[in-house]
Amino acid sequence: MLYDYFRFDVTPAVAGAQGGYEYTVTGFDKLSNIAGEDASTVTVPVEFELVQVYPNPFNPTTNVSITLPEATDLKVAVYNTMGQQVAELASGEYNAGLHNFVLDGSSLSSGVYFVRAVTSDGDAGMQKVMLMK
Repeated sequence: MLYDYFRFDVTPAVAGAQGGYEYTVTGFDKLSNIAGEDASTVTVPVEFELVQVYPNPFNPTTNVSITLPEATDLKVAVYNTMGQQVAELASGEYNAGLHNFVLDGSSLSSGVYFVRAVTSDGDAGMQKVMLMK
C-alpha cells in the first residue's frame, strides 16, 4: 500500500453500499490515488472476509482479496491437498481495508490447492483453487 495510515473522522453510522460504514477523510489529499475519483468517503469493511479468488481455475496467476475491519496480524498461505504449505502470500501487520495478493502458480504443479487466511483475532477463511497448466 502506498500509505500505511491517515487521519479520518467517522460520519454518523451510515451503512455503506458494500456492507461497511462510511468514513469522511480529512487532511489526506493523495487518497484519490487509492480510492478513485471520489475520495471524500472511503468504505471500511465491518467484518473479515476472504473474497472469492478470481480467476478460478487459473493459469498461472490468480488474485486473492481479503477485507479486514481493523488492523491485525494476517497470514495468507497456500496449501496442497496433503496439507503442506507451498506458498505464503502475506505475513505481518495489515491495516483495515481491502488487501489484494497475487498467487503465482508458475512453480506449482497443476492441481487443487487451498488458500487460507488467518488473523490474530481468530478470524479465518479458506477457499479451494485449481491450477490448470
